[in-house]
Amino acid sequence: MEHINTNEEFKKINEPLAAIGLELTQNRLRLEAIHSQLLRLHSNTADSKRNDWENYLNAMPDPSMKHSDLRNEYSMLEARQAQLERALTEGRQAADVVKGRLSREPCREARPRVASEVRKILKALDQIAASNAAIKAERAVIESAGFKSSALPPAELNLQGYDDSYRAYIKHHFPELR
Repeated sequence: MEHINTNEEFKKINEPLAAIGLELTQNRLRLEAIHSQLLRLHSNTADSKRNDWENYLNAMPDPSMKHSDLRNEYSMLEARQAQLERALTEGRQAADVVKGRLSREPCREARPRVASEVRKILKALDQIAASNAAIKAERAVIESAGFKSSALPPAELNLQGYDDSYRAYIKHHFPELR
């Protein structure tokens, strides 16, 4: 069976999701770096007295200008992060829809093989029930003769409740096995 990642329709959704994840990570790292820079610049901006003309003439920008530029970049990155996170959520939902639709065929093909194995389980449960009944009958024979069966270690497999709930589950999900 081919892996779902080789399916062209799934690739068209999954590859952009990977790119979004990468961009989110890169943006998160840049936001952290900007935050650190802003913290370092914070103490210097109060001392700055330069005006825009001096900033234009001076190749080295005033710390307050740098502060403003970093804030703008931070705001733009935050907005982009929000957009990417929404896109990632929507993309994952779209990928789940496509994956679910593409999964139907392999599941349909596997169903007869799974049903065959379930039949084996049901037969084994019937055999367990019959064996449990035989063990109870042996104990009853011993006890009906006036003896105690306590010298026999407990050997029944108690599936009380599990057998019935499993059978109900199977009856619901595998109606072809009724």
